[in-house]
Amino acid sequence: MPSAHELMVLTQKVLASLLSTASLAEQATLICQEIECIAPDAMASILRVDQQGALRPLAGQVQGLEGLALDSLCGNADDAVLADTAGATQECLHDTGVAPCAKRFWAAPVRSGDGRVLAMLVIQPQEAAMPSALHRSLIDACVPFCALALEREESRTRIERLTFHDDLTGLPNRRLLQARAGQAIAKAQRDRSPLAVLVVDLDRFQRINHSLGQPGGDELLRLVARRLGEGRRFCDIVAHLSADEFALVLPGCDAEQAAASARCLLMALGKPCRIAGVPFGLSACLGISLFPGDGLDVDTLVHRADMAMQRAKTCGLGRFCFFSEELQRSALELSLEEDLRIAIERNQLRLHYQPQVCFSDGRLRGVEALARWSHPRLGDISPARFVVLAEQCGLIDALGRWVLREACRQLADWRRRGLAVPAISINLSPSNFHDPGLPATIAHMLAQHGLRPGELMLEITESVLMDTTPAFLKILREVHELGVLLSMDDFGTGFSSLSHLHRLPVQELKLDRSFVFDLEHDGASRTLSDAVLHLGESLQLSVVAEGIETEAQRRILMQLGYQVGQGYLFSAPLPSAELESWLASRSA
Repeated sequence: MPSAHELMVLTQKVLASLLSTASLAEQATLICQEIECIAPDAMASILRVDQQGALRPLAGQVQGLEGLALDSLCGNADDAVLADTAGATQECLHDTGVAPCAKRFWAAPVRSGDGRVLAMLVIQPQEAAMPSALHRSLIDACVPFCALALEREESRTRIERLTFHDDLTGLPNRRLLQARAGQAIAKAQRDRSPLAVLVVDLDRFQRINHSLGQPGGDELLRLVARRLGEGRRFCDIVAHLSADEFALVLPGCDAEQAAASARCLLMALGKPCRIAGVPFGLSACLGISLFPGDGLDVDTLVHRADMAMQRAKTCGLGRFCFFSEELQRSALELSLEEDLRIAIERNQLRLHYQPQVCFSDGRLRGVEALARWSHPRLGDISPARFVVLAEQCGLIDALGRWVLREACRQLADWRRRGLAVPAISINLSPSNFHDPGLPATIAHMLAQHGLRPGELMLEITESVLMDTTPAFLKILREVHELGVLLSMDDFGTGFSSLSHLHRLPVQELKLDRSFVFDLEHDGASRTLSDAVLHLGESLQLSVVAEGIETEAQRRILMQLGYQVGQGYLFSAPLPSAELESWLASRSA
């Protein structure tokens, strides 16, 4: 029998190993080494039981047992048995006596808490001697340690599988896909070889799932997982991303090979099948992205393959599509549309203010409020882009209301602090003037902030001259009757019609900047600018020139008779704080 000290040392070493990060093989090897240290005349081994019930070496020196069937060695025994390497003679022993028929080694099953045999612990004498009572006692002492090590490994493997695999299909999940695909991409980068990512989405899955019920839907997903995995190379990766969406990573696969793989996959998925006992026809759509052209990392390639799959779905059932820059632009616009909606709702836009200056004495006549958007990821977005986007996606009315609200708030704030800003101009879209509630909204804003109607000017584009609907003209007149001023922006760019202009209650024309730009070198621009001024005067309208950038342009406009202008010659559009500094410097 081993001494108490020997057992204590063995226990301490094995428990320390179990509590460490040592692998199962390292822990099993330590147990075998400690047995052999206490019994130098013996060899110890631990053999795991594989899925077919055969023994496979895990640690130790005993030879001749690999591949032996577990049942032939110990049957249903719960205790240690004496046996030979062929398993021909076995006898359960419950005492220290040695049966006459005993052969070459002790073998004891290592069982889990639920009774399954996980492994066999074997102790064999080095010579042809019979196994001893010491060997048996070491078996009894070490079997519990073996069980702890093996169950710990089973738990770790189970947790890892739950973490990295989809429980329904058994396929790698998104997390494991990212890890394995990351390795495949790194190898493709080193080897300068192609790689394709395919995203597969079943057609009409929600309808199928509703018709067949969840068990039928689950059976369908398992079938799809099997079909996607059929014929795959060892290096290929098949993963279940979510619901009815799967992904494949195909190393060494260029565009032509990816297209061929896509056709084969769609054909395989389309084979007739029976789900929940019901004959069923399946189809799917598939998107493809290619490394390195479409992306250099897993997330980008999967996302772009998904975008291509969405485009394939718009083309019908059972289609595939490659990612393209056109898809990227479309996706960016959709993303930008949602971001703009959020920016308006959360007051994330800002107004900048450009002064309008009287030529004669340089005094401030008013400011034009211009919307600006600083995107959290993309930086400053040009108004030419986001205003057009707002018109296209139906956000222009909301944008106009936000500008009106913020401009009135800012002018009221300047009023309270005694800053000399006579009036403020804002740009509204023609669409805003199709809102029957616009006059009431404007009246509410003026009253809320204590502003006079004449301090607010609404700039509308010349294209409104083409709108002759009674509803539009009614709203325009109601706004005018409030006392709010109206300005015709960008005048002279192509929609001018005197027969329409005289019907609109405007008080101002703004000479388009394209005329001002060529004043110094183009006689036609000077003639047109002069004509716009005289047209405005004949209709008793004030005329403002915008886009003035040089002193020469200002001088020519003054010679023509213009009295008010705005442009970078005087100031760029400024945030409110900087405009206040600009005003202070001019006062000084």
